[in-house]
Amino acid sequence: MATIRDISFHRQNLALKSSAHSLSACRHHVKPFIPNPCFGAQSQASLAKSSQEQDEIEQLRRQYHINPDSIPVISSSGVTLSRQERRQIVNKLMEAHLLALKSRMLGNYSGDHYASNLQLENGTWGLAANIEMAYDDRHFCGERAALQSAIGKALQQLPLNTSNPISERQKAGFKVKALVLTNSNPLDENNNDTPCADCLHWFESNQFFSPETDIISLRKVPDSGTYYLYVRKLTELLPFWGQRQVSLPNGRIQDLPLKITPLARAVMTRQHLNEPKLITLMEHAKSRYEKEAGANLSGRDTAAAILLDNGQISTAKGIDFSRHRRYIPPDLSAAIQPYLDECHPEGKGDPKETRPKIIAIGYYGSDADTPSYASLGYLAQPFLGGPET
Repeated sequence: MATIRDISFHRQNLALKSSAHSLSACRHHVKPFIPNPCFGAQSQASLAKSSQEQDEIEQLRRQYHINPDSIPVISSSGVTLSRQERRQIVNKLMEAHLLALKSRMLGNYSGDHYASNLQLENGTWGLAANIEMAYDDRHFCGERAALQSAIGKALQQLPLNTSNPISERQKAGFKVKALVLTNSNPLDENNNDTPCADCLHWFESNQFFSPETDIISLRKVPDSGTYYLYVRKLTELLPFWGQRQVSLPNGRIQDLPLKITPLARAVMTRQHLNEPKLITLMEHAKSRYEKEAGANLSGRDTAAAILLDNGQISTAKGIDFSRHRRYIPPDLSAAIQPYLDECHPEGKGDPKETRPKIIAIGYYGSDADTPSYASLGYLAQPFLGGPET
């Protein structure tokens, strides 16, 4: 008679024989692993692309005789770059210029091709060119597309933790450290390297840019072969960052104290602008405000008066079409009106040649967003206002 111990050993022997048979069957039926040749081809293609791009960048540097080790840095904010940082910036600038050239091969509606390389505080870079969807304003500027690219790359590097948000230290790493600008025009032409008005407005109204963001471009000394990196802080392009407030004083304008910064005083001397003219400008703004106070649905009641280089003063009130959207700042309304009334009475002439420049702007009203960040970007454009407005 078989004992319990004998049955147990018998079952173990059957299990071992069954396992051995299964392993033998697997050896006969399972195909050996053969690496997919596509993976190797993709890797080789990536290496070839990287090598091709570096060759093209090196060709651009030789074409324009740009030495990243010795290129000077000019910055009114006192920004300095180490040799390693200069090398990196020049390389990123060439990458963006190369992308703008290739974007021109694709073409777009306006014929303008820009590209940006953007660095976050955590070191992540994003590269993009402007994309135009149609003839109208449905487009992505290179600056905004580059930010999306950089943030996407940085997010991919984060470990997934749905129970806890990222730390404040990690969030700080998503701030924009530097923005490198270029376009498809030849590098030896000193091109307009200031972000467009829409982007300047957008920079100030989102959480990723700060007044300390570096705006970097390549410039050339006129009538020479010397290039330099031009570095500006974003606050130089948007000087009213965080300083807007209500402009609704009590009493008469002429009785108010007048405080003028040294920089503004120097500009006034160059523009032959005196204090009585500034007081007159503010009185025009106040008069326009009092005539139409409370007319806006949103409650953003502000008027502006602008002084043009032809001596004309134009006034306007902020206009809105609903409580939340489509607000037209008063300074832009006032700037547009003279152009419509006098610059093109018959629809003739070059707008860039006939449009007057803004010398000074006076604001008066109860809106705390004064000057409106929606208009600061437009006023910074050379054809409308400029750094000396």
